[in-house]
Amino acid sequence: MAKRSQKPVPLVHVLKSRKIQRQITTTFHKLTHQRASLLAQGKGETSKEVREVEGRIEEMGGRERYQEASQLSTSIFSTSRWVLGRLGNMGILQGKVVPSSFPPPSSFPPPSSSKPSKPARSPINVLEVGAINTQLLSACSNPGVRMSVRAIDLRSSSPGIETQDFNALPVPSPPVYDAVVCSMVINCVPTAPERGKMLRLLREQLVPGGVCFLMLPLLCLNNSKHVTKKTFLRMLAAVGFETVETKETPKIWFGILRRGEGGAEEEELGRWREVKVVNRQAKFRNTFAVSFERDGGGQDGESGKEKGKRQQKH
Repeated sequence: MAKRSQKPVPLVHVLKSRKIQRQITTTFHKLTHQRASLLAQGKGETSKEVREVEGRIEEMGGRERYQEASQLSTSIFSTSRWVLGRLGNMGILQGKVVPSSFPPPSSFPPPSSSKPSKPARSPINVLEVGAINTQLLSACSNPGVRMSVRAIDLRSSSPGIETQDFNALPVPSPPVYDAVVCSMVINCVPTAPERGKMLRLLREQLVPGGVCFLMLPLLCLNNSKHVTKKTFLRMLAAVGFETVETKETPKIWFGILRRGEGGAEEEELGRWREVKVVNRQAKFRNTFAVSFERDGGGQDGESGKEKGKRQQKH
């Protein structure tokens, strides 16, 4: 008797796991943003409200559980594979040409039988912000790849990843990174001004002409009360990025940004010194926002003026 075909149990398990990991990452983001909001309201680290939120974060497994859930997501869609493919298309995955390696010009043409010498190449320097796995680090050992990767995260989940706050990372002068990878990180930053600061720092870490691979949940741009795709692209341009390519999946927005020759356009950035409501329909419930306030700003969805008025009432 022919055996019955087995049900795709592994796939069912994966689908269930994906649902669970989405719940975990969503809850983690919600609680961390709630904690940041309480601190911005003047609640101390030891206050009852903050400790309650921190207790709920610990109950769900803390940042370690969040990282595990994020690792499952990246195992299904490899961000690193997409980045490596784009670097290959740009012709720099095999390293960047060393300008001084070109032969000096000569008034005598080389013999017709001689082959032109290939210019020397040096590895490209890549900074991975918020690394939750070592996929990009491991790619450095692949044949034909000339790449040096520095992977950082607030809390390392692997020996190859440095525990480092990106906002506290010194900016070398001149910059040394040819590419920066920032996957699903900016949406985890708790306040709008800190996100604006992060966008500035991403650009500053890049060499002129360097590229930034930026990824964030599509909901942040499609369902936000404060940001649209159009305004987000304008913000990136004002920071000093040129948008090379964008793409979308049902859940994620991808952008490849190049550091332009000019600097930030402060007058244009002034449009977003404060967080404003641009989508008032009830369906826009996401509070993702970006601002470039000089005074550091307030909590999500709150402008500096609103914060000041609120503090005066208390």
